[in-house]
Amino acid sequence: MSRLVLLLIALLLPSGLSAQSAAPPSTDTLRIPRGVPVERVAAGTDTTLHYAVYVPTAPAAAHLPVLLVMDPRGRALLPLGLVRRAAERYGFLVLSSYDTLSDDPTALDRNTRALTAMLVDAQVRFGADPARLYLVGFSGTAQFALAVASQLDGHLAGIVGVGGGLRPSSSLVIPALRVARPFAYMGIAGRTDFNYDGARELDRALDDTPLPHRFVVPDGPHAWPPEAVVYDAVEWLHLQAVRAGLVPRDDRWVDSLRTAHLAEAQALDAAGRPVNAQRRYREVAADFEGLGGAPIATHRRDSLAADRRTRRAEARQNALAERVAAYTVTVGTFAADYRRAPDPPSHAAALRQLEIERLRRMEGADDPDESAAAQRMLATVYAVVAFYEPRDHMERRDYARAAGLLRLAVTLRPDDPFVCLDLARAEAQQGHTPEALEALTCAIDAGAASRAALATDPLLAPLYSDPAFDALLARAPLTPPGQTP
Repeated sequence: MSRLVLLLIALLLPSGLSAQSAAPPSTDTLRIPRGVPVERVAAGTDTTLHYAVYVPTAPAAAHLPVLLVMDPRGRALLPLGLVRRAAERYGFLVLSSYDTLSDDPTALDRNTRALTAMLVDAQVRFGADPARLYLVGFSGTAQFALAVASQLDGHLAGIVGVGGGLRPSSSLVIPALRVARPFAYMGIAGRTDFNYDGARELDRALDDTPLPHRFVVPDGPHAWPPEAVVYDAVEWLHLQAVRAGLVPRDDRWVDSLRTAHLAEAQALDAAGRPVNAQRRYREVAADFEGLGGAPIATHRRDSLAADRRTRRAEARQNALAERVAAYTVTVGTFAADYRRAPDPPSHAAALRQLEIERLRRMEGADDPDESAAAQRMLATVYAVVAFYEPRDHMERRDYARAAGLLRLAVTLRPDDPFVCLDLARAEAQQGHTPEALEALTCAIDAGAASRAALATDPLLAPLYSDPAFDALLARAPLTPPGQTP
């Protein structure tokens, strides 16, 4: 990975830097209109790679800053839709890859190839500003963004990392914290995201670095955040570019943003959330340093930091974070024992070992922090029993163990169509036709797969001769979910 990115920098970026005074390449040759998302463009260096692109209507500069967007499932249009409005407002070029992914042995190589292709095209095809490269990633691709940050030192202006969860002690993070030119880092993690606690810890560690940083916690699970949150993230990146002197300063805009950001902190303060309010005041004070300051934020930040109520609330949050960390170890131990045991535990025994009943009681607590911590623990075990461990067992054709874990996942979330589909596959491979058909009914009713995909799925082949399978197949959608004929 390092060799590829370093080669890119050695061969490409110097020419890009020297070309800043020249006119950028015209997008007319690519037939890419301004202000309209273009769904699919083949990369110039490798036509097997593709990305979606958005060129703003009225760019503020000849050489545009560029958001290089990486979804962990290669869903290029999903994050492109989230960043589009902010990109239009602040003049960002956007390239969003169809080829990035996480949770796969090939992810590192594929992400490197995809990012390299977008970096080359951003320069050669679009004349992007080589001093203002921004990476936007979710989950494993947010972690990848941090992993390559040091290789783009001097050119990387910022990262938006959604649900990354890497802790500051990670070997992927440490080089990023030692860059010569600090980049702005916006961390985002939902309150019930199983990666929330790692993201929170990373943000706290950044206090001791020169990296401008902010941590946003929307309500919700491990997912791309709402469009409004993404808009604020891109706007914050633009503010950091103003602070760094990379773009001209507009005092009226800075003043309006200061007022809005201060109001956010004051709302948390008024709601009796001293830790969150103190954090937000700290961010506001840092963000407007050198731009007229924010004395109200500075004063209230210091007052809250000295308040015993804040310290008690923070100690409570830290204790909950420790409980989440301990439970993560419990889940890892359960998965390892389940993998090795000659006879895996029964469904009821597994639920007891994973303390599901206790967590559900905790989830209903009146304390919002306690409830959110329980939801993060449940999300952690769900990710393990619904995806990571069953995938491994399926690859090894241990369908009985895979089915046992998937039944746990169905107990936790009965309406997940992809878990239902995997359970149908595992049951079919064991010759459990009634159970497989029941799980397949759940998958089809939720639109997990198209009719053609189900009819050619080799793991469902044991069901093909059953008339009930044909009846279910007739209910399946003709086209893959999310697509039109």
